[in-house]
Amino acid sequence: MIFPVELSRDAIGYNIQNTNIDGEVFAHGKVPLAFSWRCYTSRHYGLNKTNCKHHCRLYPDGMVLKSIEKEPLFTVNGTSILSADAYTIVEFVEDLKEIGVKALRISPQRQNTKEIVDVFRKRIDGEISGEEGLALLKDTSPIGFCNGWYLGKAGKEYIEIQKLKCKMQN
Repeated sequence: MIFPVELSRDAIGYNIQNTNIDGEVFAHGKVPLAFSWRCYTSRHYGLNKTNCKHHCRLYPDGMVLKSIEKEPLFTVNGTSILSADAYTIVEFVEDLKEIGVKALRISPQRQNTKEIVDVFRKRIDGEISGEEGLALLKDTSPIGFCNGWYLGKAGKEYIEIQKLKCKMQN
């Protein structure tokens, strides 16, 4: 079973420990948030779905929608609304193993998917630290990251594991 990306670490762990479910967790990529029968890209160009001109080809990574504060908020891609930032829990691989997660799901990207998978493989095999994994992922991505849901926070937040450890020690 693939757990919903909105579940926190504690909820994932509880479900794995109290059921016979082999847990798979979304580990990296833009988070699918909503789908529509209408194509957002066509609507942007004043077209309806039946008059589609495939403008989405002009935006292979989707169109970024910004907040009033001009911060990236969502990405629209055809009929999908995705997070603007890539969700990643690369720093929490040991934690995922500890709570019994059996598989990680990585959403394919237009570019660098192999490199992203390689980073996670190295993390799983213990060849690199979470910090090193995050640094390598930053090299593959022109966008920011988020991981808030995993930590029971707002989904768009990104909390570095080092800062989390400091808070836990105080």
